[in-house]
Amino acid sequence: MTYVSSAAQLDQAQAALEDGNIDQAMAYYQDIIAAGGPQKASALFGLASCYARRKEWGEAENALDEVILYAPDFATGYAYRGAVYLELARPDEAMRDLEYAVKLAPKEAIIHVKRAEVFMRLGLIPAAHDAVRRAAKLPAPDVAVRDYIRAFLLGVEKELKRSIPRENPPINWGWLHRPRWLRRASSVAPSSLSR
Repeated sequence: MTYVSSAAQLDQAQAALEDGNIDQAMAYYQDIIAAGGPQKASALFGLASCYARRKEWGEAENALDEVILYAPDFATGYAYRGAVYLELARPDEAMRDLEYAVKLAPKEAIIHVKRAEVFMRLGLIPAAHDAVRRAAKLPAPDVAVRDYIRAFLLGVEKELKRSIPRENPPINWGWLHRPRWLRRASSVAPSSLSR
């Protein structure tokens, strides 16, 4: 009976989080965590999302640590903890968690998207491009994530084109040939002016 109510509370918490009511979402998540049961890992993950939205990175890290302790094969928890580590200026740990998340669930699009976001923040644009392209080839969990992946891919491709250094500038052919009107004008001009 408690588990049924915790599933309903999880839906309410998610709805509150999507509406931007973080305090209410946190209260629902904390009730689910206190009750325990099969929804506990999801509630811990939701609580970490609330802390991340508030930019309370230390609290988000603690909640994600609990998620991973409670469900050690939850790949998305590792991916999000990697993103939190980057916010805490710990890029080595971030990369370690992201690589482990890919090993756990190589066919989850959201994990590759998180890797791409971290790579972009680190300025590793080609690596971000590879990761988001991999995510685009995988099935997305919902339409919003699919649209985000497409938009992110377009943005990364733009950034990649901008960042490629050119050894030689493109040829501006207009500077090599006189315009037609100038050639015509010089052919009509008296011979004394054309010299």
